[in-house]
Amino acid sequence: MDQLDRYILDNITYQYFDAPQGIDLANRKQVVDFLMQLADEEMTAKKQEFATEEEQDRFIRLSLLKAIDECWIDEVDGLEQLRQIVVARQFAQRKPTFEYHKEAERAYRQMKKEIRHMVLRYLLLSTIITDKKGKKDIYYV
Repeated sequence: MDQLDRYILDNITYQYFDAPQGIDLANRKQVVDFLMQLADEEMTAKKQEFATEEEQDRFIRLSLLKAIDECWIDEVDGLEQLRQIVVARQFAQRKPTFEYHKEAERAYRQMKKEIRHMVLRYLLLSTIITDKKGKKDIYYV
């Protein structure tokens, strides 16, 4: 249960206090269904923070853009490091352009997965604070 609890607290909600009863951790479908239920409850609570659908959409867009921005920065850093590695491989009689493209494509696929993960994490774990004037501030983990 400790791994499941840690996953929930790291990726879905901080408002998780009781371990689920009757879930067979060996049953992937039960675990996924439970996690989806928690995620749905958290998104429902987040949506209630906003007065209009426009505010909800803005929140979702901001979360998406933040995830893309962070993952893209990591991707660019990784590609720069890859460029330096490929230059070293050139001295080992390898084709540097082929090596770079192959590794860059793999990194791009990994970045796409990471973006999906981070979008959900930002949507679910963000904190929305409304000040006295009704202005909402969103804090991402």
